[in-house]
Amino acid sequence: MGPIKHGKVGDRRSKILSLAKEVGEVRVFELAQKLGVSEGTVRADLRHLEEEGCLQRVPGGAIGIEGTFIKPKMTPFEARMQRFRFEKEEIARYVVSNFINDGDVLLVDASTTTTLLVKEIVERSRDVTIITNAVNFCDETIDSSGITLILTGGELQKTNFSLVGEVTSQFLKNLQVDKAFLGTTCVLFDEGLMTVTTGEAEVKRLMIKAAKEVYILATHGKIGRRLEITPFAGFIQEGDELKIYPHNLSTETRHFKIVTDDNFATEEERDIFEAERKKFLPFKEVFDAVHLSETESAREEIWRP
Repeated sequence: MGPIKHGKVGDRRSKILSLAKEVGEVRVFELAQKLGVSEGTVRADLRHLEEEGCLQRVPGGAIGIEGTFIKPKMTPFEARMQRFRFEKEEIARYVVSNFINDGDVLLVDASTTTTLLVKEIVERSRDVTIITNAVNFCDETIDSSGITLILTGGELQKTNFSLVGEVTSQFLKNLQVDKAFLGTTCVLFDEGLMTVTTGEAEVKRLMIKAAKEVYILATHGKIGRRLEITPFAGFIQEGDELKIYPHNLSTETRHFKIVTDDNFATEEERDIFEAERKKFLPFKEVFDAVHLSETESAREEIWRP
């Protein structure tokens, strides 16, 4: 059977959904052959369809969601959760496996990636204390006997389920913990880390100051991304090390690690990522990319630390 003819992107994606519904699971290389397009194009289609709630990506392909392929009604937070969900889940698994131990006291801020991190902590039955400004973590941890959850208090920002403001800040100013796990909107070597609102920026600054070690969780599309939003942390060289410090709050620096992924759908994504990553290369152990390439041929080409 030759390639399926298609005239529009929408037609191609409809065919992908039909195949997923028919066979249950579709593979990237098979779809590329059937549709007569590149594997990168297929990955971009699968990512879009997952974000629409139409299917779920898995390594090497995707599986159909039972029922009709009608976009479900989602809250803005749920919609953001779906964007790069596969990558966020793999980052969460990597972080729990490598950086979280029983008995840890963790600061975890409010974001879609850190929500999936908490889900993974629950799944692994880790015995930890989580201090957070994310009210949705209550629901995520309610049935976990091993997790002690402490909320900061503060004013609720409903779009992100986050607590911010003076009460939140006063609570965080008195803390000292082992590790902080933070989401971010942008990662730039020269300009630092950024987020959307000033309230959340202040929370992130205080969490950095309160922790001995800081872990920044960011999907690959945030590496090298440039937006005019609020900075909350910068990078500074101390001897042979690169450290993080909270903007406009303290000159104290902390050890940190950026945890991201390498699941590029296009060469443009890869080029932007690589250009920014190279700036971190002189400094060891500050940049981890979880390897999520969806075919073995692509996996061989993608950078490994």
